Amino acid sequence: MGRKADNRRYHTQRLLLILLMGSKCKYCQERRPWRLEFHHKEKSEYGSGGNTSRHQRIRWYMREWGKGILVLACSKCNKKQGEPPAPNEKPIPF
Repeated sequence: MGRKADNRRYHTQRLLLILLMGSKCKYCQERRPWRLEFHHKEKSEYGSGGNTSRHQRIRWYMREWGKGILVLACSKCNKKQGEPPAPNEKPIPF
């Protein structure tokens, strides 16, 4: 498979997942797909994803969305939400 075909396949998979997830930011209703990111509400099972291909990550995102631990967020809202807490991590009281 050529590089162009690989890029087209990835962007098609990503856009399909965005459409399935409702096509808008959960926090501010941003609808432009190039500004949307995947935000984990809990720590991901696969860690940082550094050793996985982007196609494998899309499949993980589909599974996590099915489990209810992944939402769409625009880049601004994703940064505001920060890193997801670990499953047994207790919040620091202030």
